[in-house]
Amino acid sequence: MPGAYAAEPAHDALARAFASAAAIEDSYRRSKALADVAAARVASGDIAGARAACATARAAAERVPVPTLRHWALHDVVSCQIGGDELAAAAETIERIEDRSLRNAALAALAKRQGDLLDYAAALATARRIAGAPAQGEALREIAATRAEGGDLTGALDTARGIADATWNALALTDVAVAHVADRDVEEARSLAARIRNGELRARALGLIAVEQLRLGDPRGAAATLELVEGERERARTLARMSKAAASSDDAADTSELLARAVAGVRAVRAGAEWRSGALYDIADAAFTAGDVALARESLREAFSAAMSVRQVPRRVGLLGAIARLQAKAGDVPGALQSVAAVEREDSSVLIVRDIAAAQAEAGDGAGALATVSRLRDDQVRVTALIGVAGAHARLGRADAAREAISLAAPAVRGMTDAEFAAGALAALGRTMRAAGDAEAGERLLDEAMTRAAAASGEQQVAAYVRVAEALRD
Repeated sequence: MPGAYAAEPAHDALARAFASAAAIEDSYRRSKALADVAAARVASGDIAGARAACATARAAAERVPVPTLRHWALHDVVSCQIGGDELAAAAETIERIEDRSLRNAALAALAKRQGDLLDYAAALATARRIAGAPAQGEALREIAATRAEGGDLTGALDTARGIADATWNALALTDVAVAHVADRDVEEARSLAARIRNGELRARALGLIAVEQLRLGDPRGAAATLELVEGERERARTLARMSKAAASSDDAADTSELLARAVAGVRAVRAGAEWRSGALYDIADAAFTAGDVALARESLREAFSAAMSVRQVPRRVGLLGAIARLQAKAGDVPGALQSVAAVEREDSSVLIVRDIAAAQAEAGDGAGALATVSRLRDDQVRVTALIGVAGAHARLGRADAAREAISLAAPAVRGMTDAEFAAGALAALGRTMRAAGDAEAGERLLDEAMTRAAAASGEQQVAAYVRVAEALRD
């Protein structure tokens, strides 16, 4: 019946997901599915429902007979307990996890949440239970940063000093130093940076201090701090970051000068591909913010060339994704498509292409957005991009263009066999159709989404209902 899920469709989808998850026979799969439902309920704001799902997931996890799988299930339970702010229960569950890496990850997540809630004593106690200096240092740095951002500079410094790992200690000291700039104590900020023994990390800290000074309206002080930055590489990167800060403050003269110095510095430095790509991206970002589209495009082309030489796939994918998105914003769609074509990970490329097409739509180039989408061969990628285009049109009040994109996507979705994707896509199209002003057509698409989810079974059905809820979430 059309409109049956109109009142609270996301809540209804998650109620169905919970019922389906609870019926899964295998205890490991049941626990994982219930934890996913709990996480979705947290995201939707249903904390009571999340806690109920999480408690059921915990009971299932305890029944998993294989220790390795049980530890994974308990780790997921900890995540949903933290999401529901059941921190005492999370701490108790962690005691049941014997796998060191999973236990460390769970402790770090708990410490972060305790810090976010300003319970620093508990956060520190939890973090110090993490095994291994680097892993513990990362968690303690998070706490130090939270304290610094909240104005507790003394506590933040105490936390930073307690970090045994040299790298995380330096990064924490940097966070505290930058916070001192915001507190108008530049001398203390520089003094803290000077205590960092590693030369590169010390230079990075001073560079970030200079950027913060410029952001807060102290160009002379920033220039003085810049002179303290040792090494051509970090000085060039700092200039690029300062350019972005200046561009954001609408200081055209300073931005132009800083950009020129940054470009010259980056091109003169001999450095690895990852550093060069990141530095050139920073310049492009600053140039785009300042309105120098030509320099932004040129820098992004250079950043792309450098990124292609980065050997580690996750880092290369991250760089290429950022480059492609900014290229689209700067109007260089062919360049953006070239960048995304080099991304090996399909899950990443789907999102990037969606954002490229959406950027075209937001810029008013509806025909160009559809042309970009038409070049995509994979049905799921194409539908994902069309959803992004339709959403962009709807946000800007272009109802006819939004409905056109939806009319192209819906038939493709209906022919898909992947129930999880199809259900989520139909729900997203329904939500966008309603935003475009056609409530009745939107409800019909939503009914289709729920029907597709209901036709699945087991874990796929749970995942399909969760995707529906995610698509409808504000």
